[in-house]
Amino acid sequence: MAQSLLTESATGRVRPVLMPVGSVGEIVCIALLGWTDRDGHWARATTAKALNCLPGELGHALFSFGSLVAADFMHWCGRGKPADEWKAPLGGLVLGDWLDVEGFDAEDAIRISMSLSAFHPSSEPAQSPTSHAITAPRTSDENRFLDEVRSEVERARPNLLKGFRKALSLTGKATSGELDFVGHRYITCYAAVNPKGRVSSRVQTASAALWRLARARDMFGFATPGVVELTAWIPPRGLPIFTAHDYQIAEETVSELQAQASKEDLRVFAVVDASSACRRLIDLEASAEIH
Repeated sequence: MAQSLLTESATGRVRPVLMPVGSVGEIVCIALLGWTDRDGHWARATTAKALNCLPGELGHALFSFGSLVAADFMHWCGRGKPADEWKAPLGGLVLGDWLDVEGFDAEDAIRISMSLSAFHPSSEPAQSPTSHAITAPRTSDENRFLDEVRSEVERARPNLLKGFRKALSLTGKATSGELDFVGHRYITCYAAVNPKGRVSSRVQTASAALWRLARARDMFGFATPGVVELTAWIPPRGLPIFTAHDYQIAEETVSELQAQASKEDLRVFAVVDASSACRRLIDLEASAEIH
């Protein structure tokens, strides 16, 4: 009997994905990536829903960023790429070391792996279904920029409003993100590079938007619109509230986002106001309006 139980056990590995928070070096685990000898690769966010008990946007970020990371890892492995070569799709995240894990079966091995995270309730099933939308928390600057662009489009070409805030689903079961605008010839998400904002929010939310754009392009396949890009607001030159150092931070952030975008064959289009973003959207969609 002992020999039989040993034969039935499942072994594997698990790796934490960590997110820095605060200003004194704290980190939290937002997702766990794993592999078992029975079922292959798996990935889970450490929470199955946003945690309202945590301060600010941390509870929402923990869930949404963790879910995004898990989906990206499974997408990567599903394409036959080595798990060890996977890179986190969001700036600022840290990959922990692989740890050995063993359970009675693959499900038990995953449950034990998830129990290693402080934010995962031990009583929660490893694969608890959730209908919550996996949308990255947005900064107030991003929300304001998106609203301003939408208002400009509403005044100039109200027939294009139907293209805003489109759901993106990787599984067909739950919404895993949102695209800010989807048209016949143009797809974009909006970001805001405020050099006075929090560093983690400034990079991670824009990186999350790049991830959604890349996955949307993969889903469209041969029907992908001609232009898929991140539209990033940057402060115009000469504003008294920004110093030379602030403008340098903005430039470096845009360069970082462009480097991330190039890895997915995407681009970053920087603008200094909502009117410029509106004109680009209208110009790229104009030739498709007759359809």
